Amino acid sequence: MGALTNLATRPFRRLVTELGAQATISEMVIANYAAKGGKQDRALMRREPHEKVFGVQIVGGNAKNL
Repeated sequence: MGALTNLATRPFRRLVTELGAQATISEMVIANYAAKGGKQDRALMRREPHEKVFGVQIVGGNAKNL
């Protein structure tokens, strides 16, 4: 995965919202794993209460899972 995979962690997202960020975005979520109920992938899509605007990045090659 790209650079955001290592940067967009929950502690980082908390820090940037405390510093004034209006929006945050998740790490890359692999659609195939999330569609199969992968707990780690579903956890990446969870918005924290301090995040007012939160986007999720989903990647995959299977339209059904996307």
